[in-house]
Amino acid sequence: MIVLITDPRKSDTQLVDIASEACRAIPSGELAVLFRDNTRDAYGVFDVAQRLQKIAHNHHQLFFLTRRHLRVAWEIPVDGLHMNEEKPDATARVKLLPSPKVTMSVPAHSDADVTHAVTHEIDRVLVSPIFATPNKGEPRGLDAIRNAAKIRGDHALRLVSNHETHAPEGRIAKIIALGGIDASNAQSCIEAGADGVAVIRAILDARDPFEASRALWDAVIASKER
Repeated sequence: MIVLITDPRKSDTQLVDIASEACRAIPSGELAVLFRDNTRDAYGVFDVAQRLQKIAHNHHQLFFLTRRHLRVAWEIPVDGLHMNEEKPDATARVKLLPSPKVTMSVPAHSDADVTHAVTHEIDRVLVSPIFATPNKGEPRGLDAIRNAAKIRGDHALRLVSNHETHAPEGRIAKIIALGGIDASNAQSCIEAGADGVAVIRAILDARDPFEASRALWDAVIASKER
């Protein structure tokens, strides 16, 4: 999976155009467009969020929102919510949404964050920052992914040993690598244990978003085919 995270640096029109190209470039069901804008409230982003959602779903891709715009998720169908900070009632609130089977993701800036996520009802863990990223502190490197994969594996083994095989497969959290990722290093993230990658600049700032998206997908799938 590839997660394309939007950035308020880009205009709404630019975001729509770029998302359209990414949706076309990446096979159906393998891209999630995560709309993130910390500068506007739900009312200010409704139009662009709705446009992005339609583009994603028209291409059989996924559309995610952040917790900041949870109110929008009551108005348009979403496939997932990214909870910037998990609250005690987060899972319960997601289950109340009108969209069926809304998944949930959380950020993980430490191994402790990963441990918390995999032991709760979290579907995706965005492990970051893997590589150098502006204003995101010291990169954690590929070991952050390896550690996350081990934590998840240990948790899965505990479920089996405790005869909790009834646990939904979707609740074994997927590891998504984030931070300074592009087509040149995405393969190393998958080989380290990530299930997918999340990007911002690699697609949003590309001269050709379609080609950048396709190159990123080729790097991801090349690792899985080895």
